[in-house]
Amino acid sequence: MMSANCVFSVICLALAGLLSAGCQGALGPQGVAALTSGYQAYQAGDNELTVRKMDDFLRDYPKGPRRDEALVLRGMARYNLKDLGGAKSDLQEALAAARWSSTRAKAFYNLANVAYDMNDMPLAVESCRQVVAAAGGDAQAVQLVAQAHYRLGTALQRQGKWTEADAHFHRAGHLAGDSDLAHLAAGRVNCRAWSVQAGAYGSKASADAAAARLRQNSLGADVKADRLPTPRYIVQVGRFETFEMADQALREVKKLQDDAFVVTTE
Repeated sequence: MMSANCVFSVICLALAGLLSAGCQGALGPQGVAALTSGYQAYQAGDNELTVRKMDDFLRDYPKGPRRDEALVLRGMARYNLKDLGGAKSDLQEALAAARWSSTRAKAFYNLANVAYDMNDMPLAVESCRQVVAAAGGDAQAVQLVAQAHYRLGTALQRQGKWTEADAHFHRAGHLAGDSDLAHLAAGRVNCRAWSVQAGAYGSKASADAAAARLRQNSLGADVKADRLPTPRYIVQVGRFETFEMADQALREVKKLQDDAFVVTTE
C-alpha cells in the first residue's frame, strides 16, 4: 500500500539532526555513547533493542540534558512496535522536557502520527500545527514541515474538512519538490469522499477482471486510471461520505481481497 502510513512507516526524519541538536548538553562520553547506541539500533531497524537501550539510558540519566531526545527515540521505536499508548506517553513527556525547538518539532510530528493511528484527529491536527511553529528553516526542517502539512491534510480529511485539507496538500507538495510525498499529496487534492481500494494493476484487463469478481459478490466495484506516481488501474468499491462508513465496508471487501484498504476519492 503506497499511502500515508507507508510514508510514515519509518517515522524518524534526519536522526543525525536530532542527535546533533543535543550536542551542547554536558552529558559526558559514556552518556553520549549510550544515546548513540540507541540511534544505531533504531537505524538498524531493531525497535525492541532501541527501547531497551533507551530504558537503560533514562534509568542511568533520569535528569540528563538529553533526556528529551531519548524519550523521542523510544517513542518512535514504540510506535513502530504498535505500542501507541507507550509512544504517546514518551512523546508527551519529551515535549514537557524538550530544550531545543528541533526536538520539539520532531516530538510533535511523531505525536501527530501516533494520534492519527489512535483516531484522535484533534490531537493530530494540533500537533501538526505545532510542528510548523517549532521547526526551523534548514533543509531538514523543511522536510519535516512538508511531512507535517501532509499529515495535517490527512487528519483534516478524516474530520470532513476537505477544502482546508487541500491547502495543506498543496503546501506539502510545494515543499517536498519532486518526491513520493509530493505525488501522494497531489493524489489527495480535490478528494471529497472515501472508497475502498481493492487492488492496483498494471493492465486494465486485469483490473476489469478483479472488479467483475467483486461485482459477482454484490460489491459495486469500478476501475479508475491512476497516473501518480506511475500508470496503473485501481479497483475501488463504493463512495462514502465518512471514513467510518468506508471502514465498515472494508470488512466485507477484505473477505475477497485481504489487502484492501480505505482511500480518499473525488
